Amino acid sequence: MIDWNPETVERQIGINFKHSEVLFTALSDISYAKQIEDLTASNERLAFLGEAVLKLTIANYLYQACPYLQVNN
Repeated sequence: MIDWNPETVERQIGINFKHSEVLFTALSDISYAKQIEDLTASNERLAFLGEAVLKLTIANYLYQACPYLQVNN
């Protein structure tokens, strides 16, 4: 893992992370993970999780707010 200072990023985006390793992973591309031979260092797993949460949130909203909608319509 490279040396980095999470406080710099946190200050710029205005968010303080309880676990700075999550921030590092979120900002790590697959090419870096391959370079250090640690595929768990890639942000792809977090992206997959985020996409799943977003899809679930949208589906739940549509189910609750639009009961008149039919599947495949």
